[in-house]
Amino acid sequence: MIRIIDEYAIDADTNCCTLMQQGVTATGKNAGEQFWKTLGYYPTVSCCLQGLQKHLQRQAVQTTDITLGEAYEAFTKLHAQVQEWTERYS
Repeated sequence: MIRIIDEYAIDADTNCCTLMQQGVTATGKNAGEQFWKTLGYYPTVSCCLQGLQKHLQRQAVQTTDITLGEAYEAFTKLHAQVQEWTERYS
């Protein structure tokens, strides 16, 4: 498993790479336990990283109230970071 940032990681099997997000069970008998939620299946690590970029952009749009200019700056920085990871790990 490759830990990326915060609660995100990439795992792989013989068929594909899996982008995952770590979470914590809120209720029930397993409350407080950590788990991994699958965000998507990708053919390569670099595709997984691109999927993470899209996920983080969608999450930012859903949860943040910013201007278009601020979003452009944030997404440009995120894109540069993903490009760096792709070059380093792919």
